[in-house]
Amino acid sequence: MEFNGFSYDRPPVLLIHGAFAGAWMWEGAFLDSMTKAGLSALAPDRGDANKLLSGNSLEASYQSIIIRAVERCLVPPILVTHSLGALLAQRLLGRTKISALVMLAPVPPEGMLFESPLLLATQPALWHGVWNFLNGKRESAFQSMVDIIFSRQVEGTEINLHAAKMVFESPGTVFDAHLPVPVMPAFCVGVPVLVIAGAEDKLISHLASVRTARS
Repeated sequence: MEFNGFSYDRPPVLLIHGAFAGAWMWEGAFLDSMTKAGLSALAPDRGDANKLLSGNSLEASYQSIIIRAVERCLVPPILVTHSLGALLAQRLLGRTKISALVMLAPVPPEGMLFESPLLLATQPALWHGVWNFLNGKRESAFQSMVDIIFSRQVEGTEINLHAAKMVFESPGTVFDAHLPVPVMPAFCVGVPVLVIAGAEDKLISHLASVRTARS
């Protein structure tokens, strides 16, 4: 977890991945572009995927790793986050110093409490995914949710490569992601925020993204 070409004249960038993913999701376009731009970038990873299913809580499995990565920075970093990683970053506001926050398709500040019932009602494939997972069919679980997780602009071969790397979260992590936790509004701690969301995102609704941006 070393920074690539650390620069003292601008903040480093921490790339925080979301649910089911790992640091691998930032390889290529994100990390390469940042390196070419002269930015110092680091993508923390939760480590051994098998340990994620052991019942760890969201904070134990990932948030503590992010905090340690932030504390290692010589200057407050910029956090570029995705999905569940964005929720974790929101919960860190006021707890640790960061220069700015970018959130891609973020889970809203109250977590998935309101989003999950809507998803189960509007996306039947989720039921198949959950059923396959509970029956030990992890690969089938992700394959049944491909149309929900991936954009239609992503080619099938690329989807298969990503799906093979994806892991399910522990029950404790899923529970924590649905449990509302007080979140400090970014303007209260002087942190500029950018929210980026896709118009056709099937997992995080447009309304949820607007709610996140306003908070």
